[in-house]
Amino acid sequence: MSRQAKLITLWGVVLFFTSMLWAGGFLIKGRIVGEEQAQAERASAVRASAVVSYTQQHLQQARALLSAVRQFHAVSRSLEDTERFIDGLGFDKSVIENIYLIDAEGRVAISHNPASADTSVADRDYFAFHRDPANRGAVHVSKVEKGRITGELLFRVSLRLNDADGQFGGVVLATINPAAFNSYFQQLNRDGVDRVIVLMGSQDHARRARLPMPRDDQWSEPIEADVWAMLTTQAKGRYVRTSSFDQISRTYIYEALAEWPLVVAVAFSAADVATQVNPRIEQMLVPAVASTIFVLMLALVGTAMVVSRERLVKANEQLDNLYKLMRAEATHDKLTGLPNRTLFFERLSHDLSRARRADKSLALFFLDLDGFKRVNDQHGHDAGDTVLIAVASRWQQTMRETDTVARIGGDEFAIILPNADRMEDLQAIATKLIKLTGQVIDLPNQGKVQVGVSIGISLYPAHGTEIDTLIAAADTAMYQSKARGKNGYTVSDTEPLAGHETTDWVVFTDAHLTGVAVIDDQHRELVRQVNEINRAVVSNLGPTVVHGLFDALFAYTTLHFDTENRLMAEVNYPARAAHEQAHAALLDELVQLKASLSTGGELLVLQTLK
Repeated sequence: MSRQAKLITLWGVVLFFTSMLWAGGFLIKGRIVGEEQAQAERASAVRASAVVSYTQQHLQQARALLSAVRQFHAVSRSLEDTERFIDGLGFDKSVIENIYLIDAEGRVAISHNPASADTSVADRDYFAFHRDPANRGAVHVSKVEKGRITGELLFRVSLRLNDADGQFGGVVLATINPAAFNSYFQQLNRDGVDRVIVLMGSQDHARRARLPMPRDDQWSEPIEADVWAMLTTQAKGRYVRTSSFDQISRTYIYEALAEWPLVVAVAFSAADVATQVNPRIEQMLVPAVASTIFVLMLALVGTAMVVSRERLVKANEQLDNLYKLMRAEATHDKLTGLPNRTLFFERLSHDLSRARRADKSLALFFLDLDGFKRVNDQHGHDAGDTVLIAVASRWQQTMRETDTVARIGGDEFAIILPNADRMEDLQAIATKLIKLTGQVIDLPNQGKVQVGVSIGISLYPAHGTEIDTLIAAADTAMYQSKARGKNGYTVSDTEPLAGHETTDWVVFTDAHLTGVAVIDDQHRELVRQVNEINRAVVSNLGPTVVHGLFDALFAYTTLHFDTENRLMAEVNYPARAAHEQAHAALLDELVQLKASLSTGGELLVLQTLK
């Protein structure tokens, strides 16, 4: 082969591998960009959910405070007493700036600034909204605008006030500072280049909070975006939009707030993705440039890409596995692997809720091993552990996937059986459980033991409609089995709860009296309200009624705590500070309990209230 032919061949090979290198590089970069784009969307979805939780927490607090003020004012009908009540609430003003009361003519009746008295706000959107009888029970979240009292940019959460005859009596509102949201957004957005976080009204399309902050004249400017049409079919999603602020195209990940006319959107640009892509590209080019063999270089680049992707996948898997492990450890018995007492109550609450809504029955078995103490005494606790593991495994294998077998403590177990209404089936199951329990168990030391089991059975709704009454019926029946000679089953003989709608679930007795008349009267009222919520739940009156009763309970609880605080101040009660701190913690717990009402946990909420 001539010299010229060799050179041509050599340069042909060089050009071939060079073209292969560039083609491979473009493909690899495209895959990395796709991976980082997907990762940015996942991270934005996490941030959006965090902002939703943060926003709901503060809006629920504002609504609870306003409900308490409205309830107090409806009882006292005194502006002076209501103003003192507001001053005594002691809420955190870093987000909720203040609480105001507006009379039926639109004049400021209660304000933290005395100079603002009689200032008219009748032209404000929120005032017109609440004056309309069609919006009697609705909460309004206004646009951001300058306050006439403070001159600051604020938005407002407001409720309607009614006169004693039910007519429009004015508005009670809380002002919220968007800058407080901005501080929280900055904590979530420390590594962003062009990232945006925005809280928007889903009805008026205006901003309530944004990072970066807009100009004063841009707050009420309607946002034109695809999200408004998308919200009619899905509460979460993504869209792409070029911002009117800086003309940058961004991908927006949005999530709507349940029960509030608001939506959160977290956005990132191509520049944000590039900040993650470029280091990975540069990292892969280092071995590529150093290599003189193009094939090896491509192999190294490909390997680096695969390893990088595998590490990302592995990191996500480790996070998922860690969460599952932590969840399992918190909700499952370490010895038997069965659901523990915590998960048992959670599942019983949800299964009872489903049974009530579908008008179905549910059975609850309480089981206590017979002869277990003798095994521990004669063979040691290791033998006892072996017995518990063996019995739990036998029971678990014989039950349906929809059933729950739980260890609730020591040698006590419980089984939840949804959709169980045939007594002959329940008797057959109990007989089988007794037979399985009585089979010989081999011990690690070559010994053999046998145990029995006493079973108590209760049925929903025949023996109880709440968690505690159903458990008490099954527990009593189990002890009746033991009294009859053990190793058998007993169906509860509790009488059906006829006329349950008029039966008090929580009973106020003389043992609860404190000797202070006003406190005793308020305690009776709190018991009455809890019983009213219970009747609404078991009668399946619907979430609107239950949530309304819960708001009334929160308002009256706040009034009761205010009464206690006043009486403690009058007598210089030494533990007043600790008592007030406990009051605040209980009110926070009430807010959290209300959030559980819509997720199938209403019976567990009732049990906690009791």
